[in-house]
Amino acid sequence: MKAGTQVAMRWNDGVVFAATYEYSGGKVVYINDLWAWHYLNMWAGDPANGRTLMENALDYVSDVDLSWLSFSPASGTVTPGSSQNISITLDATSLSAGTYQSNLVINNNDTDENPTIVPVTLQVTGGSPCLLGDVNDDGAVTPGDALCAFQIYLYGGTPPPECDNPCALEAADVNCTPNGITPGDALYIFQAYLSSETPPLDCDPTTTSARSRPDVEISLVKIESTEPDEITVAIQMSNPEGLTAFGIDLGFPDDVLSLIEVKSASLTELWQAVDGLENVAGVVSIGGFNDEAVSVSSSGYLATVTFRVMENASGDVEFWMFNKVDDLADAKLTAKSYLFPLAVTNVHKIDPGNVPETFSLDQNYPNPFNMQTEIVYQLPEAAQTTLAIYNSMGQEIRTLVSQKQDAGRYAAHWDGRDNNGKNLPSGVYIYKLSTSKFVSAKKLFLIK
Repeated sequence: MKAGTQVAMRWNDGVVFAATYEYSGGKVVYINDLWAWHYLNMWAGDPANGRTLMENALDYVSDVDLSWLSFSPASGTVTPGSSQNISITLDATSLSAGTYQSNLVINNNDTDENPTIVPVTLQVTGGSPCLLGDVNDDGAVTPGDALCAFQIYLYGGTPPPECDNPCALEAADVNCTPNGITPGDALYIFQAYLSSETPPLDCDPTTTSARSRPDVEISLVKIESTEPDEITVAIQMSNPEGLTAFGIDLGFPDDVLSLIEVKSASLTELWQAVDGLENVAGVVSIGGFNDEAVSVSSSGYLATVTFRVMENASGDVEFWMFNKVDDLADAKLTAKSYLFPLAVTNVHKIDPGNVPETFSLDQNYPNPFNMQTEIVYQLPEAAQTTLAIYNSMGQEIRTLVSQKQDAGRYAAHWDGRDNNGKNLPSGVYIYKLSTSKFVSAKKLFLIK
């Protein structure tokens, strides 16, 4: 036992002493505020055996927290025929309901009654009026409580206005894990609703959805964006089978990017909740939960995050992930940070006052070109439009446009990079315009 440990010891007469355990210099000592007992003659000259005997007695010892009990004065002198009042203060703050017992040991020089033992009992009743699981404080466990717990996670531990009440934070931490309120708490509440449970729910750390998953890897990949001035990344997870709840923070440079949205992805598209929120500048908290576990083992996306690229931004952009919780708590990140080049296409409408009568795709200009060229096309009606670049093998290497566009004449600028922002080598490339009613392709020449 570590020296300085606060203990309660039951001795031969059944009396329980509050004391501090110490062992040093060959002495075994029990000490409380007024009383000390050193080893006696039977241990003299044999400190090792004395320690063994004392630690055998410690079979009756357990750690105790006496923060609820204090008294004053701790020492003094009482003259014959007089008395001394001792004030005892009992503090039930942070104590759960139950019975708490200790003894006040008064040491004196009375040879008949030394020490004097005064039992102290504290009965704590009632407890917190908050009902575990009833996050919105309406007296029942509903999907709304699960949503409130999830939003508290997204808001960085602060209840949103629609869930703000004195009990929200206490009621939301239903699985009692040390990492605070997470999507796992929301899942626990939602499952309690499905099971028709009523508040208060049991606070049992073993019910947390988090499992040790050292075999799981988390990475960040760049995927195709639907708009030319956007960049979209996806959080990818290996071996996702069994996943029911997750949370992770994604950092990004907010002087270059601004958050547009967080969406569910291949692994989570049918989940009860997947969302993200930028509650601190440059950090988006992302999470989700579902009562049915993911059943596939192949890698997939947990969520996609789309950002708008600020005007005139160029070069590389860095992302980093941290604060993994629930089923991602033990997952390995494949890198400390993730660097992606910006590859933004500038697409704008030209001659907006006129509506073309036919579809057309013009030859790019200049052609041949060195890193910058313009492709003009026109649409006589609104259409889902794709304008893409292909290499000589017919592989799509860059998507310039992939969205619904109104009727009009458009100019798209290409910077000679692929979808990952990598500069392409000199050569012959194909650009193709596609709608449901029109397809046209032309060659262009990149020369460096």
